[in-house]
Amino acid sequence: MSENTYGVGTAAKRLFGKEPYELSVAECATLIGITNAPSAYNPYTNPDRCITKRNNVLSVMHREGVIGEREYTEALSEPLTVVEREKMSDRYSSWFAEAVITDLTEDLCEVYGITEAAADLMLRGGGLSVYTTMNASAQKILEEYFAEAKNFPEEISEGLNFAMSVIDNATGDLVATVGRVGKKQGNKLLSHAELAHIPGSVLKPLGLYAPLIDEGKINWATVFDDIPTSFTETESSYRLYPRNSPNVYSGLITVKDALRLSKNTVAVRLSELRTPRAVFDTLKDKFGFSHLVEREEQEGGGILTDIAPSP
Repeated sequence: MSENTYGVGTAAKRLFGKEPYELSVAECATLIGITNAPSAYNPYTNPDRCITKRNNVLSVMHREGVIGEREYTEALSEPLTVVEREKMSDRYSSWFAEAVITDLTEDLCEVYGITEAAADLMLRGGGLSVYTTMNASAQKILEEYFAEAKNFPEEISEGLNFAMSVIDNATGDLVATVGRVGKKQGNKLLSHAELAHIPGSVLKPLGLYAPLIDEGKINWATVFDDIPTSFTETESSYRLYPRNSPNVYSGLITVKDALRLSKNTVAVRLSELRTPRAVFDTLKDKFGFSHLVEREEQEGGGILTDIAPSP
């Protein structure tokens, strides 16, 4: 129906604010007339042409006996009344909706063996009912906050950007997400919330501290030595492994402080205590880190794996 309007139901809502079964004869004829040339007969931009086309459709309906004389006469005299046109800036899908559309399109392609274009049409005009985990209030708060660049550091003008996703810790559901700073000005934009990022120290509490506490192997007062586990001689000095960031070593330190200060030395010791395989399985199976690599042979030789401490 033009302007990214897919399906009779959507068109009825957008143009007349009604469900299809609530449409008058004239409104039905209007939708029929629009379909073969949506832009040419757009009721907002070309209302006169739209009415002429509608009346032609009504004439055919009358001639074919679909409607009677009285219905035909009343429909011809009915004015073209459409709801106020939405501003295009308000028509863009939210970041959350786009994430849902992307996932559902991929799922439909896989389940039905269809193309992405066919899946998109099926999703938008196939009469599907889609239920999501979005919290409307949380999504609104995020979008309003991210719409104002003043809420973020000045460096954002130099290419730095921000994104945010909110998860319900009780269920693991995604309840809100925003892909970049600024008011959303289009669809299918690059979302920084969905880009792959190196997780770094975020994995420490998930794969090490929390499981070991649950297993009763450590507690918040357990003490470890905050020093490198190995020293490798180089031409001019020694290479420490692992290195903390910043390069500060505190000696004996509690688990609570090691986590708070993100000590790499203690993380390596905890990995040895728990084993890299157990850490890998927890992150992949319990927390859903699906991109972790168990074993992948490289074309140039060597093996890529996430079941090992970083070098």
